[in-house]
Amino acid sequence: MKKLFHLSLLLMATAFLAIACEDHPGNPGDFSIQCTIDIDPVMTSVKGHQITLTPVRTIDSTFRYFYIEEDTLKDDKGTPIIGEDGKLIVKEDTIYYNSKRTAHFTEYALELLPWEKDTFTISFRSNAQWNANVPITQTRTSQTWYYNYNSTTTGGGDGVLCFRTKNNTTGKLREVEAVQDIYSRDSSVMVRFHFNQNPKP
Repeated sequence: MKKLFHLSLLLMATAFLAIACEDHPGNPGDFSIQCTIDIDPVMTSVKGHQITLTPVRTIDSTFRYFYIEEDTLKDDKGTPIIGEDGKLIVKEDTIYYNSKRTAHFTEYALELLPWEKDTFTISFRSNAQWNANVPITQTRTSQTWYYNYNSTTTGGGDGVLCFRTKNNTTGKLREVEAVQDIYSRDSSVMVRFHFNQNPKP
């Protein structure tokens, strides 16, 4: 009887674990390979706007490192030279070298958003751990017209970035452009967006 009871508990626990696993994201990310962040080119909004995001430049660069090389000055006989302060004279050289590690940067064209307040969504696919910092200011003020909403600014794997805008009744474009970055934790991949907002007609 006890064996049947324990078997029932084991089956229940297995079923619970199987159900719980279904709640995990479909692509949690493979963090052991080269990082990728692929942007869905169409940004959508709650009010039905669809804006095609256009990349304007991509830059591939190599990480450059350096180290300090010290060398004690010596005379013709190979004897270390002592300075006026009574200490050895040591020459320092900065040695730069390129690593095998590369970084990929993609920048998108400035997009002018509609004047009325709305909520926009940018979807992306990734195998990386990433950050998407809040642009303009770290804290919202009365002047903040663009801000992240109901979305994580850190994560891993596939993600969605949501942001909101306010009504623009100033009669002109916003004075402060919104610059939104999404980048991998190791800084090997970065994507940058630029936004401004049209004035009310």
